[in-house]
Amino acid sequence: MHKFILFIFYSLFVSSSFCQSYKKKDLLIEPYIGFPNWSNSSISVSLLSPKVKLPSVFSELNYNDYGPLGLKSEYFLTSTKSLGIDFFLKGYQLSGAYLSDSTLNTQTQVYDKKYMHFKYTVNRVRIQLRYNYHFVKKNPKFDSYIGFGVGYNGNFSFLTTKDESKSSSIDDKIKNGSSSGKLNSFNSSLIPFSMRICYGFHYNFTENFGLNTEVGIGGSTFLLGLSLKY
Repeated sequence: MHKFILFIFYSLFVSSSFCQSYKKKDLLIEPYIGFPNWSNSSISVSLLSPKVKLPSVFSELNYNDYGPLGLKSEYFLTSTKSLGIDFFLKGYQLSGAYLSDSTLNTQTQVYDKKYMHFKYTVNRVRIQLRYNYHFVKKNPKFDSYIGFGVGYNGNFSFLTTKDESKSSSIDDKIKNGSSSGKLNSFNSSLIPFSMRICYGFHYNFTENFGLNTEVGIGGSTFLLGLSLKY
């Protein structure tokens, strides 16, 4: 066990002294997570806060979210200029049941209630073409850059409903939160275009492995990920 720990220590700290600056034709692959999730957090607070009283028509309401998650690639045209792709994904899901019908039972004088169970899922996807300019540095372990990105933005929304009096499910693709009828289009984004401006850092533990962090607007405010060089 102690030999394994010494090996990890050597890989991260001793061998890092041999790191070199990025050069032409280097390729970086960088999985990352982003935070905070502003839009999903606002939905959670507005719907599930104890101070918020939901309409009595809802018998239950649940909320789950994920992301932002992403994957970037970066190909160096020169030692300071690179082009790449940035793929970004996040989403949330609302599920629960609401009162769909209430009929007075003339024999019992009690209302017979029927509930509709639903599951509303939204997935947001961004795919951007990235250009990064890397600043000249003296320490090969560190790298800083400014980045610009433009590309596609899409919100894909799905509503699944199930009447408790029926055994089959009905899948409705909806747009802009409207559940009136089936729609052929299921991209609910108002503007299918996205941009990003960011400032980022790399810290290289070894020749081919390091950490990457960014702060920016358009996408994740902060992101933290791994950097793998090929």
